[in-house]
Formats: sequence, C-alpha cells, structure tokens
Amino acid sequence: MRNILGEFVAVKIDSCEDADGTYCDQKKEITIEKKIKDKHRRNYVEIHELVHAIFDRAGICQGPNITIDIEEIIAHCIATAFIENYDFKPKQVD
Repeated sequence: MRNILGEFVAVKIDSCEDADGTYCDQKKEITIEKKIKDKHRRNYVEIHELVHAIFDRAGICQGPNITIDIEEIIAHCIATAFIENYDFKPKQVD
C-alpha cells in the first residue's frame, strides 16, 4: 500500500498487458509487471504510476489542458529524475 495524499493505493506485482505498469483509478491500484526483475526499473515504474495516482487524487487530469500524453511525459520525467538522483527503499505502509 502507498499513501497518496491521504488515500491508500494498493501496489501489486502481476502481469500487465503491453506495459511495464498500470494505475487503475477505479480500483486505486498500481500493478507492476512481474517480469521486471531489475530493482531500479521496478522503482522507476512504481514512481511513474504513483505520479498517475497523484494526478488522479489531486484532480489534475480533470482539466481540459492535461491530455494523457502530457500526463505520461510528466510521469516519465519525474520518475526518471528521482531514479537518476536517489536510491529508493519503499516504505512499508500498513
């Protein structure tokens, strides 16, 4: 589980069709592709999907100027910047 601005989002490792990860706003769930074994890649995917969850929680994606393409670019840039500059150890949230 991850805490996104006071709302919990489940994180699971499973199969993703044609993607390294997904965020489901209806289920409030992040799924990371189980075939990804590299720790840095897995962390990148989780951060990328967390950005999507933040957009959803904050209502940012509701605006007319934020397309899915723009959201993807922002999520990619944020996740890449964090992975390039920090070592992560996910916090366990009960």
